[in-house]
Amino acid sequence: MTPALLVTAPHSAVVIPAGLRDRLLVDEAAIWAAHDLGTAQLAACLGAEHVALAEVSRLVLDLDHELPDDGRADRRFPTVDALGRRLWATELDLPERQSLIEAYYRPWYAAVRAARESLTRSWGRLLHVDLNAWGRADGASEADLAAAPPLLLANGGYPETGEGERVSCRADLLRALAEHIQAETGLKVGINLRFKGGGVLRTFGHHPGSTVQLTVQRGLVSDDDVTLDADRA
Repeated sequence: MTPALLVTAPHSAVVIPAGLRDRLLVDEAAIWAAHDLGTAQLAACLGAEHVALAEVSRLVLDLDHELPDDGRADRRFPTVDALGRRLWATELDLPERQSLIEAYYRPWYAAVRAARESLTRSWGRLLHVDLNAWGRADGASEADLAAAPPLLLANGGYPETGEGERVSCRADLLRALAEHIQAETGLKVGINLRFKGGGVLRTFGHHPGSTVQLTVQRGLVSDDDVTLDADRA
């Protein structure tokens, strides 16, 4: 049985809400660099039954992070960019954060959850692919970056095996998908490597066979070439 395909891209936007741009200390180039280059274009090419793109820059509100618990810091609202530069002349206060949550965060997750449930009921099976991209600021070292595969798959499990206590896709299915992508593209695919986390995997729960995170090395899509045709995708 062919599953329905749901695609999300939580870092696909460069939009800064009205009234906040003048308070950002970083320039337009930093805003562009912060978004996951090519993920919106890739999402459009995959023929998914439902696609959910971000509506606001991750510098303002990072959709890839869940509600904090156990006293953890709220990472949905960054204070520095990937290079450690301070973002805000005056940081967002609690009412501003709550307003952003109601305007962007809750509606986005509600729509994705509703799509997951509806597609699962209609099709019986669902594959949820969460798209991300990583670049130089995401790596542990220059050597690690040079050696890393250009495509990464994650299910919240252990590196390479994909197994663990809380995973969002069965290990054998994750490995089969990695092997298929590698055979089709000729690109090495890593499993659960350290360059990206798995926020969306935690947020949407752990449903075997359901959710994988596909992270694309930014070098595969240059700033001058963000139009992807269906064959290339």
